[in-house]
Amino acid sequence: MSMNITVSDKIYQRLKEFAKFDESLDVIIERLIQFHDRNHNLEDRDDRNTKNIVKNEPTNTKPVRIIFKSDNIPVTTWKEVLIKLCEILHKNHPQEFEKILNLPKYFSKEKYHFHSPIEIKSTGIYVETNRGSKAIMMMCYKTLSLFGYSQEDFQVITGKIQRTNTKNHQQVINQKDWKCKGVVFPEETQFRANYKGNNYYGVVQNGTLVVNGNRFNSPSAAAVSITNNSVNGWIFWECKFPGEEKWRIIKSLRIE
Repeated sequence: MSMNITVSDKIYQRLKEFAKFDESLDVIIERLIQFHDRNHNLEDRDDRNTKNIVKNEPTNTKPVRIIFKSDNIPVTTWKEVLIKLCEILHKNHPQEFEKILNLPKYFSKEKYHFHSPIEIKSTGIYVETNRGSKAIMMMCYKTLSLFGYSQEDFQVITGKIQRTNTKNHQQVINQKDWKCKGVVFPEETQFRANYKGNNYYGVVQNGTLVVNGNRFNSPSAAAVSITNNSVNGWIFWECKFPGEEKWRIIKSLRIE
């Protein structure tokens, strides 16, 4: 059955990139429809297969960081888990990285093959990111195997999402984060303050703020240990979250 469809020149050229040789527009669109249906079927099958590969992720969790060999990288989304792993593999295996194209359901040099493509930095290769957490973990494991790694070489640290009294409203909490007055400070959050011309530093470790080797459960207690007099620690300290460059007064993280 012939279809009477009008499209812009730009869209037509993109459709042509998907086509073989010099197909008509009707044939191109028909192939796109078939590809879309086939891709959805593959996604459904992948979701079923992941039950045998990936352990069930706890509900209400998000990734906090990935650990791969010597790399320990903070992340905030499952999409970022996949992208960061691909970037590490490209850094470690630049000459053979294109073997990743042996997984055509996930990787391609043609971004129009996917629903939500993102380019892996400096490679010209796109990855499909329209996947759930289990499917992304399966993609990570299959990608690792291409380069001779096992599942044991790769770990995703997750944290529980809780609603807190902060401007972000939702934050990811793991056991080593420090929660104080409704604000969540992730593990390895850096603290600093200047008092009478001297700089002082602290860090979040194992659920508390550590300053000068001592552990404190409140920023004010940590500040008093330096000033030896009453002081509002929420104004005294600045902090910098892991993976960020920006320092901020910790009082700015609270909603009064």
